[in-house]
Amino acid sequence: MLGSRTLPTIAAILMAILGLSNPAFAQKIGRDWHEDAVAGFKFRPLKDWAFIPVSQGDRERMGKLLEMNSEKALNVKLPGNQIGQWKPSLYAFQMREPSGAASTGGGSLRNRVSEEKKRPTIEVIIERVFGNLRDFKKGLSDPYFGPKEEKLSKKAVRQHVTYTAFDPNGVDLVLDCWTISLPEWDVGFVWLIPESDAKKYLKAVKKSMRTLTFMELKTDAIEKVTGDDNYSSFLAYQKEQAQKIPGWRIVEVPSKRFLIITSSGNDRFIKSVIERLEKSRDLYEVDFPPKEEINFVSMVRLCKDREELQSYGKTGSGTAGFFNPNSRELVLYDASQTNKKESFAVMSHEAFHQYCFFLFDEANAHRWFDEGQGDYYGAYNMDGKKPKPTAHMPGGLDRYQGIKEMVRNENYVPISKLIRMTHEQWYGNNDSYHGVASYNQSWSLVYFLREGMRGKVSRKVWKKEYADIIPNYTKHLFAEYAKAKKAIRDDIDKVIEKAGGESALTPDDLMRLREQQKKAPISDGEKMNIWNKATAESWGKIDMDVFEEDWLTFVKKHL
Repeated sequence: MLGSRTLPTIAAILMAILGLSNPAFAQKIGRDWHEDAVAGFKFRPLKDWAFIPVSQGDRERMGKLLEMNSEKALNVKLPGNQIGQWKPSLYAFQMREPSGAASTGGGSLRNRVSEEKKRPTIEVIIERVFGNLRDFKKGLSDPYFGPKEEKLSKKAVRQHVTYTAFDPNGVDLVLDCWTISLPEWDVGFVWLIPESDAKKYLKAVKKSMRTLTFMELKTDAIEKVTGDDNYSSFLAYQKEQAQKIPGWRIVEVPSKRFLIITSSGNDRFIKSVIERLEKSRDLYEVDFPPKEEINFVSMVRLCKDREELQSYGKTGSGTAGFFNPNSRELVLYDASQTNKKESFAVMSHEAFHQYCFFLFDEANAHRWFDEGQGDYYGAYNMDGKKPKPTAHMPGGLDRYQGIKEMVRNENYVPISKLIRMTHEQWYGNNDSYHGVASYNQSWSLVYFLREGMRGKVSRKVWKKEYADIIPNYTKHLFAEYAKAKKAIRDDIDKVIEKAGGESALTPDDLMRLREQQKKAPISDGEKMNIWNKATAESWGKIDMDVFEEDWLTFVKKHL
């Protein structure tokens, strides 16, 4: 499962249950101060509110500085005379003038434009970040309260306005918004509260905002570095980032292939996570050796519990871990008190996605390959000195019975179609299995190929040319991605040269071009061309009708 979730999803914390509404919990201001010396403010949040880590991607893309929610859920009315649970939340954003930016206007890398130098308002931020809320634009002309300037201290004046909006899941909300202006930027706060509890909460929110004061800006912040920079610099940067969120810390891994950021205090469990990660990576590197050494340090965020993971990732209740390509993080949780084996299976599955991300230079493969291989590693038994593949993952993750039933009922996708599916087709395939069918079938396909390569499949269904499918696929996938990315990077060098060289560009323009050059994003069309070439070079020499019959026999009689 890839977790490319970047926007707050209120639905992730809604649970429809029958019952009667309880009154709102009494709200008080906490004793502890939250300080952000980089943004220039401090304040005292409400008592019993928890910090949710903000990913670096969210900081950069939307200027998010802070996210919190109440540890206690409120009962709210939902459509159909139902009652749901919902946690009030707080977000803070840094709103600055856009710098001149390099643009790819019209699809060309040779066009450069500058954005209008105007600070976005909190209303603009809300529309960008909380796009799933309805009736917000309508409420702009008729605010619930304000707008009003409020002098909250001798030196501080805040713009205060409260709007109403409607969450698609059926909750009427108020958005209590506070904006403070600093010379360098504005800082905006948005409190999301059920309208039925607004009066009680807004009094407490106002008391919290009255504690907000200015701080002297920290000018010695460590410059952002990425995982392929000097390790000591990367470590120092990540430690500084972790210190911004109370309760989080950095744990180093001896091999320096991973760096753990965690809110768990269970050192024994953390040690077992590191052992599983190291064994998994060893397997990946043997089975899929990189053309060049991967020197990127993989970030692993280990949340203290499953609820914290789901709040951070904005995921559903069934998620036990994910890889987020936007933040490049592998996100897990401390499962020492729940299902440790299932959590470790998810860990090896998602860690393979992270490895593939760097193996293919921040690109990806077909889902049959990516998800099928992830499940193959997820089923590994790593308790002994030598990891061993098995045909079963623990708990509800197991694919064995699922593929047996699919084949028995002839409810499977032709292999020639499965290996060419786009991501959208793969995840949406086979409605009768609600999307799980693709996982089942892809796992069985990979298991057949990988075990055959190990000499563990009967010769009655195994042909020697099958052993070349996965190696040829990865070989050509890597080569084609490398070629395409080199062309993009060379094109950006030409853009810089045509502009008169690096000295002729503004620092912001140069930084953005170099960042774009580093990532070298590949278009969907080009990605499809790469996938088609890799498929042709790996599956093109295989008689697909014969292969499918061999695979079916393997599943029926040998799996």
